Formats: sequence, C-alpha cells, structure tokens
Amino acid sequence: MSRIVVVDDHQPLLDVFREVLGEEGHEVVALPDADVEELAALRPDILIVDVQLGHAGLDLIGRCRLHPALCAVPVIAVTADMRVQRDLRPELKRLRARLLLKPFTLQLLLERLTEAGFPSPAEDGTGPRIQDPGVAR
Repeated sequence: MSRIVVVDDHQPLLDVFREVLGEEGHEVVALPDADVEELAALRPDILIVDVQLGHAGLDLIGRCRLHPALCAVPVIAVTADMRVQRDLRPELKRLRARLLLKPFTLQLLLERLTEAGFPSPAEDGTGPRIQDPGVAR
C-alpha cells in the first residue's frame, strides 16, 4: 500500500482523491494546505499537488525538492489551467513533476501513478478495483 498525500484547496476534489484512491488500496492523506515540514512528517510515497494552490503549488513542489526527506518523492502536479501545460512544462520537468490536467478520469490518474512507480494494489490482485466513476473536476 502506498501513502499518497494530496494537497489541493478544493475540498470536493480532495474527497474524490480520498475515496477513489482509498478504494484502489492506497492510504490517502488529503490536505487543503500544507508546508514542507508537515509533508515530510507524513512520509509520503507520492505527492499530488494542485499547481494553483493559492498560486503557491509550484513553490511547494520546489521546496519539497530541496528537503532531504522529500527530494526523491514522485510528484504529480494537478491543474485545470491549460496554459500550465504550455507555459510551465519546462519548470515541471525541472522539478521532476508529472502533469495531470483537470478534468481527468480515474484511468488517467491511475496511469500517472503507475508512471510514477506506484501501480494500484488492485492491478496486482492485492486490493480492490473500482469502476471508473467518470471525470473528476
């Protein structure tokens, strides 16, 4: 089981991450905001961070890359802003963060986790597998 920490200021989306990834067999800690020390104390296997977290999501990812306990933790950067894909792709690459554009499907989320080295326990037969509930916004 992987510990996934999600930082997003949109509570309904936090609830979706918690429910969907929890049903996939992951331990999910969902936070509306967090600092680097709080994240380090949680010892995540992977981080999912809203890029536009009060316009500080990229900064948070950058600070995680400088923290000894978080520097190697895979990051998925989530955003609804299509401009991020074009304008910030070099920065996301430098920060070694995978991009996930909203709205997204469960399948795409699970693909990003697998790319980061964390397949669903359901994929290897050790956990439950849920049906794709559709698009998360």
